[in-house]
Amino acid sequence: MPEARQNVSARGRKAKAAATRARMVEAGYELFVSQGYSPTTMNDVADQAKVAVQTLYFTFHNKPGVLRAVYQFAVLGDHTVADPIGREWFANMGRAVDLPSALRLMVEAMSSIIERVSPLIPAVHLAVDDPETAAWFDQTERLRRDGYRSIIETLTARFPLRPGLTIDDATTILLSLVSPDMYRAMVVRHGWDRRAWQTWTIRTLQEALFARVG
Repeated sequence: MPEARQNVSARGRKAKAAATRARMVEAGYELFVSQGYSPTTMNDVADQAKVAVQTLYFTFHNKPGVLRAVYQFAVLGDHTVADPIGREWFANMGRAVDLPSALRLMVEAMSSIIERVSPLIPAVHLAVDDPETAAWFDQTERLRRDGYRSIIETLTARFPLRPGLTIDDATTILLSLVSPDMYRAMVVRHGWDRRAWQTWTIRTLQEALFARVG
């Protein structure tokens, strides 16, 4: 019985720590988006999360550390560690009945990620002066390319690319079109409707990447 009580107590402490961490990350996201990276202090994040600032420093060490956790939260949309391409939409994309349906599943899922990440891009650009953050962002971009390549490989298993187009080139095109920068340019800066951006992206990807059928 004492061992069982210790296990229950340990699980309770772990759950409480996870909930506190999630609260700090969500507070950081809200503040970085609403008032910007530079004006936001560690004290601001701690106050927003209703924790002691020492707790924030103990968990993330510094403000760039908070940003890295916030960015990961924005990509995933929750506090799990599951990779985006391990989600249900990726499997559904691989089973789609035709290319437009597959592209729509992908673009809708990726646009949800981009919508969350896009407001953080200015903060990331400011934070890359920190060497650790710069190295982290480079690694993040490599992982993003790997993920997009997996999308292309899954799609081309059923729908052939245009003649002469390589997997690498198709991955680069996908990275360019389905990106926070493109989304910010068309939706945020120039006022496109989100659905209109999705429709344009699906059509453009189909024409730019894939062979005509029939």
